[in-house]
Order: sequence, then C-alpha cells, then structure tokens
Amino acid sequence: MRLNILTMTLAGLISFGFVGWRVHEMHRRAVSHVGIIEDLSASHPDGCSSLQGITEHLLDRKTVSSGSWLTFLAIGDESTANEPKLVARYPIPVNRRIMEGPKTGLRHRQEILTDLKMRCGKLRPTMVSPIFQGVKQGVAELRRLGCRTDSSCKLWIDSDLEENAVAAIKTTLEHPGNKSQAFPLPLDNEGISVAFCGFAVTTGRIVDPSGREIRKPRPRDPNHDDNLRRTWARLFTKPELVTFDPYCPAPRRSDATGDVR
Repeated sequence: MRLNILTMTLAGLISFGFVGWRVHEMHRRAVSHVGIIEDLSASHPDGCSSLQGITEHLLDRKTVSSGSWLTFLAIGDESTANEPKLVARYPIPVNRRIMEGPKTGLRHRQEILTDLKMRCGKLRPTMVSPIFQGVKQGVAELRRLGCRTDSSCKLWIDSDLEENAVAAIKTTLEHPGNKSQAFPLPLDNEGISVAFCGFAVTTGRIVDPSGREIRKPRPRDPNHDDNLRRTWARLFTKPELVTFDPYCPAPRRSDATGDVR
C-alpha cells in the first residue's frame, strides 16, 4: 500500500514538473510576431485572396510562440497622406495541447480568417502605391511589439512592387541606370525576415472607381522583374533576409459550411 502511494505521488510530481517545464519553455521562447502589408493599388488585384492564403500559411507554422501577434496593414492613399492603415491585430493561436483541446485552436484560427475576410472586403483600391511607406511602418510596428536583432519575426508584403510615391524608387524602377535622386535610407530588418510575394500579379489596365481607364502599365519583361528584386533588396540593411516570390500562398478551398479542405 505504502509503495502504491509513493508511486502515485512520484508520478504526480513528474507530471506536474513536465507541465511546469513546458509552460516555462513557452514563455522563455522569443516571440515571433508577424506583419502583413497589403497593396491595395488598382494595378494589383485579388489582394483579399492572397491575404487569406498568407494567413493560412502562417497559422500552419509550428514555430510560432505564445504571445505572438499578427498585424494587418493596408497601404495608404491621399486620404491618409500615404501612411498605411492599421486594419487589424490578432493574438496568434498556438496549439497548446496540454492547456486546451485542438478544437479551441481551430476555432480561434477560423475566427481570425473570417474577420480578416470581412475587413479586407471593406477596403477600396487606391490610385497610388506608397508601398515603401507601408513597409517602413510595418517594420516599425514589429519593433514596437518587441522584435529585436535576435528575434524570428516576419513581414509579408503582398504587392506588385510598383512604387510610385517615392520618386527615387519610382525612377529606379523605370530607369535602372538613373541615379540622380537620393535613395531612402535602408530599413533595419535585423531579426525580421521580409517576404515579398505576388509581384507577378498585375493588371494590364488601371481604372478608377468609376471604371474609367487611367493608364496602362508598362509591359513586364525578365529584366524589369530582376530590377524590381534588386531595387527592393537595396532598401534593407539585411538583404539576405529578404525573399521574393512571384505569387503569394494560395488559399485553401472551403465548402459551404466554411470548413477548410
């Protein structure tokens, strides 16, 4: 009898110690905040679909730590003096099987996706592309949340990369050899991985909200795509942490009930 009591007590202490260790490890791990910048310019369609795909990709990651946040910004326009708009901020759900069941994490995930879809659907296309200002404030927001040089934070930018608000960037994109204007100071992205995606998603004609054609973008070619990547990589202190993907992660198909397949 005494042996059984001792065995049960020891098992309880081991279980309690394991739970305490897991909780300590979750709190000790550096936070991995994520930001998403959405380019709403009329030349870059299907932003809400890409936003859902990026968010699903993020929520599938197993490396996100407790206490991390997802921040969604949309590039600005004349109404915001080209400053980006803070659309939403969410605590990233973490799969804590010891603390809660898997259904709770799935419910939190679906709540985020549903709310993002609703908020994104209310945004309107812009006639300007102040992409750099959006990225700059996205980096600043991650720094404010606590991203440091030893962090594993990430900033996604869904954009065609056709900046037209900062004259020096716009000129370099249109005329690669022209260096007559001073480039902006590089953004400090140490501890922040920067992922540009969707730059191949662009339209052949730009129309205003009334449907009137404003202009036709210059046709793309391999040299221009290379110049896009080269120019934007120059705008960061750690270009080795900057990646480019022609297309953003595609959203998964959902059925009528909203369940993801």
